[in-house]
Amino acid sequence: MAELRCEPDGFGPNFRIVLFGLGCWAGDADAALAAAERELQIALAEAAAAREAASARKETAARAAAEEEAPHARLVLVRHGQSEWNLANRFTGWVDVDLTEQGMLEAREAGRLLAAAGLEIDEVHTSLMRRAIRSAVLMLSTLNQCWLPVRKHLELNEQHAGLLTGENKVSCAQRWGVDQCLSAVSRRVAGLWEGTIAPALREGRTVLVVTHGNTLRALVAYLDGLAPEDVYHVDLPTATPLLYEFDGAAPREGARRVGRAGGGGAARPLPGVRCPRERGAAR
Repeated sequence: MAELRCEPDGFGPNFRIVLFGLGCWAGDADAALAAAERELQIALAEAAAAREAASARKETAARAAAEEEAPHARLVLVRHGQSEWNLANRFTGWVDVDLTEQGMLEAREAGRLLAAAGLEIDEVHTSLMRRAIRSAVLMLSTLNQCWLPVRKHLELNEQHAGLLTGENKVSCAQRWGVDQCLSAVSRRVAGLWEGTIAPALREGRTVLVVTHGNTLRALVAYLDGLAPEDVYHVDLPTATPLLYEFDGAAPREGARRVGRAGGGGAARPLPGVRCPRERGAAR
């Protein structure tokens, strides 16, 4: 910093003003003071920026430490194995049809994929439909985890097909189109998610959900925040596990089908969870 001092000039009663570091007479004092003030403002701004940067580094370090301590959780979504009416390509809804022999084989294969991935399930959720319950039990048997209770929820039931129940899907699509409204099943799935599944994931648990095609579409659409026009393109093949991984409230990017390579894209945050989006033929 420059120093301002008054002293006699040696030639009379007048004084001269010396700004040490800049060396000026009284005529230049105003300009020198203005320059010094500018330097002071720059120094203050640099100090403030340094404090903000230090605070940001501290917050980043705190978040990283919290993520390291956060429990690791997994969500496995599985559509039930092939049912009798899947084979006939009929709208099933709440009709309690059973698995085909192929469907039983698919469910066991899904269990083998989970076992090969080293997954140990903490809790299981299914619908009230036997095709979902039996698929879950066959998977647990293959995993040697038959002792786990299977929690059954009306909220995970398939969408009710109404007057279309038992009708051929191809014929209905030709007559009325392929779009379906999932508003009812979406509401009940969202309630189960908030009250049961998401809290378990925040505790670091591995959760297996075995349910139906439209129910999974509604769940994935809810998690990914899909627009209504995109929901129809969300689908999962029978008995093909999809694994989502989270670290506490910080979801990991991407997801993968168990036993296969690949993953999804970006997705929006949810209450403690974010899941990737999969569309169209990629599924």
